[in-house]
Amino acid sequence: KTCVALLFLLVTLGCLPLLMYGPQTGHDLDLVLPWAQLFSDQVQAGEAYPRWLMDMYGGVGGPVFFYYPPLPFYFTTLASAACTQCSPFVQLGMAEWLVVLASAYSFYFFAAFHVSRLAALVGALVYAFTPYHFASDLLLRQALGEASSYIWIPLVFGCLDRIAEGRRLEAALALSFGFLMLTNVPVTLLSSPFFLLYAMFYVIRARSHRLFLQYTIACLAAILLAACYLLPAILTLDFIASGKLWTGDFEYQNWFFLDGETYSNEAHFFGVALIALGLFVLSWPAVFLFVSDRKAPIILFLPLLVASCWFLMTPLSGVIWEVIPVLQKVQFPWRLLVLHDWAIVTAFTLLI
Repeated sequence: KTCVALLFLLVTLGCLPLLMYGPQTGHDLDLVLPWAQLFSDQVQAGEAYPRWLMDMYGGVGGPVFFYYPPLPFYFTTLASAACTQCSPFVQLGMAEWLVVLASAYSFYFFAAFHVSRLAALVGALVYAFTPYHFASDLLLRQALGEASSYIWIPLVFGCLDRIAEGRRLEAALALSFGFLMLTNVPVTLLSSPFFLLYAMFYVIRARSHRLFLQYTIACLAAILLAACYLLPAILTLDFIASGKLWTGDFEYQNWFFLDGETYSNEAHFFGVALIALGLFVLSWPAVFLFVSDRKAPIILFLPLLVASCWFLMTPLSGVIWEVIPVLQKVQFPWRLLVLHDWAIVTAFTLLI
């Protein structure tokens, strides 16, 4: 209880400017702010899952949430309901505080399986305020959906850990993975192969068909949970100019690191990635040297994940992006920094 309360206090202090003033700038602020207001208004009016925002475009409306994952905007709805007299900026700032707080608690849940509560507390704070999460996703980009995906990734890994140890958390795994789909599709697409790989580490180590079945059932349940969003989005994709989402400024090849070109804010993301990589280089070798079980899935998995992220964020992986067209729809290879952050902070937490 002390760790939970301390985590709440420290995260709240770190987010105090957001709570007082709300975000004042950001790439997607002009989109997120009206979406948050209109979504909140319709939910509070009794519509549990608004797909068509009735008051967009002067009352004509817009089909935003037929295509955009809805879950992050329930945070804005909570903030709007909790402070009806606050400005829309402050309401959005409150929602972002909830996102940061929830991500801290989710990492604490994951880390507490591997380390002491104090180490898990420190790791949770670092995870909540990693530069890509807090400075890039929230303050620079106002990418509320991608920032919210930080909540579900530690929960998925944490459930995989505990199920392998005999805990009956298949429902929790299904909810965590399903909620990730309802939060950010590109991050889900990038994360899923690594979730599978991590699960297979446990399955191979345990040589258990039953464990594989438990993971598979949870995954299928997650897909069914997210079908309320995924099916309408897929079936109505022909009614929008979706190609514009993956061309021009959104073409994946424009955003590779170390390609000899600096495109828009690419230098910022590369700098953030290097800082995180430096922390990993300092942390993981020491963990590997002193850990008692060097074949533990988490120890073997972390360097593989970090190396894969860097490979996929550089032109060296161009062939993979070409032969897997669906991968191109994530737009920005540096979205992998979401997973990269989880791996780096996990290594640092194990070091503590």
